[in-house]
Amino acid sequence: MKWYALFVKNGEEEYVRYQIQIELGNVDCKCFIPKRKVPEKKSGVIVHVIKMMFPGYVFLQTKMDFSKYNKIKKIHYIISFLNYRNKKDIQFQNEDVFFKWIPDEEMEVLFELIDPKTDTIEYSKFWLCNNKLTILSGPLVGMEDRIKKIDKRQQRAKLAIYIMGQEKLIDIGFEAMDSTTNTLLNPIQCPWLEVRQRVENMIKELLQLSTLTSLSNKFISNGINSIYFIKLIYNVESEFGIKVSDDFLSMEKLQTIDDLVHYIQTESQ
Repeated sequence: MKWYALFVKNGEEEYVRYQIQIELGNVDCKCFIPKRKVPEKKSGVIVHVIKMMFPGYVFLQTKMDFSKYNKIKKIHYIISFLNYRNKKDIQFQNEDVFFKWIPDEEMEVLFELIDPKTDTIEYSKFWLCNNKLTILSGPLVGMEDRIKKIDKRQQRAKLAIYIMGQEKLIDIGFEAMDSTTNTLLNPIQCPWLEVRQRVENMIKELLQLSTLTSLSNKFISNGINSIYFIKLIYNVESEFGIKVSDDFLSMEKLQTIDDLVHYIQTESQ
């Protein structure tokens, strides 16, 4: 089964999902409406609300054919079959040509981000220090490069997602953890941070840098070449008592400090 996108009347996404499941059944199809949690101030109080990630869209997974298509397009509030090819394609009777689907890898990005129980992307914990972002926990760990803009006051960020053939910026909420909330940065409460600090200290010692030096997340940006990388891995194995698999003895596998910290935590569990 492949994924398709339906463009529907804004606010009627759940109604359309319900009607599709009535028409096609739960066995022949799966509907998906990704959501996001964001903070909003109402009457001076911060509340956390759930909103659509893509307002006006319903994602449908099914084995599409003309019979199903004709049933779907009759459902009230569906505006268009978004991935339907242009009019000249109507001449084709081959269903694989007639219908255009969303690549699985684009949908997998969404599934990695959301809580499967609620179809919602929950808050990640952002650590902002000297204009440098590190994501400590949550669904966005290791995805710092996808954050295009941060509003610390509103605790909102713009997340870049490539979907339906183009990059979209999604407004998401986050939990801020920086120098103004240093009680939350206690290593006991945040073991990820303690591991990262140890790794950063090892890198500074290896490169003979000042302890006050601010490091980039990417190894190559810090001047770490393949030789320094192997030395760092050797030191990590000794420091944390783990064995790094041969599959990860490459800067293509472990490109950033966050990648290495995540690997250490995974192997230490």
